[in-house]
Amino acid sequence: KMESEGRKWLAKWTATWRADIENARGNQWGDSNDPMFLANLISVIIDKKAALLAESKPQIDIKVRGPGLYETAKMLNSIVAGLWDELKIPSAFEESAGFLEVLGHFYWKIGWNPMANYGNGDIDIRTVDPRRMKIDPAVANSYDLNNAQYIIEEMIQPFSWVAKHFPSMVNKVEPDANLNLAGEDSVKPKGFFRR
Repeated sequence: KMESEGRKWLAKWTATWRADIENARGNQWGDSNDPMFLANLISVIIDKKAALLAESKPQIDIKVRGPGLYETAKMLNSIVAGLWDELKIPSAFEESAGFLEVLGHFYWKIGWNPMANYGNGDIDIRTVDPRRMKIDPAVANSYDLNNAQYIIEEMIQPFSWVAKHFPSMVNKVEPDANLNLAGEDSVKPKGFFRR
């Protein structure tokens, strides 16, 4: 039931997204009535805004609230700044800004990745394409996501990944090279609104 509800929610939203994506790609005119001159200004503006957000380099600043904690705050600020760069937060901002400009929202998946940091594990922050998300239709606002009964990220994993993480399921799963996410408008690795 969650799968069918999620697909209905996704179909409702992606109906308007397709036109927005085509506009960002510069296909405002479709196949007919092409103008004599056409310049794709939308994607240039989106790229510029996304780059400005990433270049602004927002930072977390830890302030002292009590005596004798200045050195601790200074050390924590250095650690946070290092993590900020290590986790590639500016790149996540840039990619998120592209989704926000074209589709109106984005998702960050923040979790523990046991394979990060050379197999030692670390926090992992990824921007997720909104077209791959299926959310409980009862949730109407982004600030209510914590009340969702389910949030499903549709993804394709390599067979080797499934074998490594779920060895008991290997016999029940077959690799399929013909899988495609999001139908004809498949999810591209980077810059989905570019030509």
